[in-house]
Amino acid sequence: MNILFCTEKWCDASPNRGLTNNFHNLFNSFEQSRPNDTINTLHLDECSLVYGRSIDSILLSYCSQNKTDVVIFSLLGDSPLNPSIETIKALKSVGIKTVFMWPDTSRWAIGQIVSLDGIADLSVSWDNAYSQTHNSFKYPDNHINLWVPQDHSMFSFVYQSGKSIDVSFIGSVYSDRAMFLGNSSKNISIYGGQRNKRLSSYEYANIIKNSKISINFPLSPCGSFHQIKGRVYEIFSCGSMLLERKNPVTSKLFVPGQDYIEFDSVKEMDDAIEHFVNNEYDRERISISGCIKYINFYGSKKFWDAIINEIY
Repeated sequence: MNILFCTEKWCDASPNRGLTNNFHNLFNSFEQSRPNDTINTLHLDECSLVYGRSIDSILLSYCSQNKTDVVIFSLLGDSPLNPSIETIKALKSVGIKTVFMWPDTSRWAIGQIVSLDGIADLSVSWDNAYSQTHNSFKYPDNHINLWVPQDHSMFSFVYQSGKSIDVSFIGSVYSDRAMFLGNSSKNISIYGGQRNKRLSSYEYANIIKNSKISINFPLSPCGSFHQIKGRVYEIFSCGSMLLERKNPVTSKLFVPGQDYIEFDSVKEMDDAIEHFVNNEYDRERISISGCIKYINFYGSKKFWDAIINEIY
C-alpha cells in the first residue's frame, strides 16, 4: 500500500522544540512493522510556516499524484493548520481511506471523534482514558482503543548491568507530580523532557535504559482523567522497572505487582524506591515481566496490523 502521514513536523508546531514524537511513534514504527508498504509525509505546520500554503490547498492533488491508498492524520489540537472536514470528505469521495490518531482523548478530541463519525474510516485512541465522562461516552463504531506504538530501534530492551541512575522521572512537573516529587526523601533524577529540556528521542530513551526505576504519573495535564502515557510503553520496552501512581487504566493492560509497582502516597513511593533500588533480583523480575508483556501484546506490528485489518 501507499501510505501518507499528515501530521505536524515539530513539537507543538514550534521548530525550536525539535521534531515531533510522530517520527518515532508513527513513521518509524510503521516502516519497521510494514516494510513492504510505501510511506510519504506531509506536515501541517511546514506547509504553512515554510511554504505559506494550507494543507487544504495541496492534500487532494498530492494524494492523486502519489496514488495514495490511506492518509493517517494526527491533528494539532484546534489549530487552523488542520485540514477541513470538506477536504477529508473529498478524500473519501475518491476512495482514499482516512485514519485519525488520538494520543490524548481530551474533551476537544472526543468532540472531533464524534464529528468524524461517518466520514473517517477509523479513529484510534492511544490512552485508554478513564473518567466519569469517558466511561459514560458512547464511542462511534469507527473508533478503537489501542496503545502507543514505539520505534524498536530506539526503545528496545538491552540488558545493562550497573545502571548509573537509580530512579528517574522524565517529563513536565505539574499537579500531583510536583507534590510527590517535591516531598520525596529519595534522590530522584528529574529530566524535563522535550518541551522543557529539549531532549531528543535518543537522549530520552537512553535515560530510561540507564535507569533502574522509572516513575510515571497517569493524570492528564488538566488533571481531570487518567490515561496510559506513552512513557509507560517506553519504560516497558526499554526494560526499566515502572513505578507508577495507582490508577484504573494501566492495570487494565498490565498486572500490578507482577509487571510494574504501584504507589498511592509519598511514603509508598519512597518505600518502593528503597526496596527495589537495593534488591536487584526483585527489580529485574518485575522489569522483565513488564517488558515481555509489552512485547507479546503491545508491540508496533500488532498496532499497525490491527489498524490495517480494521480499515480493510
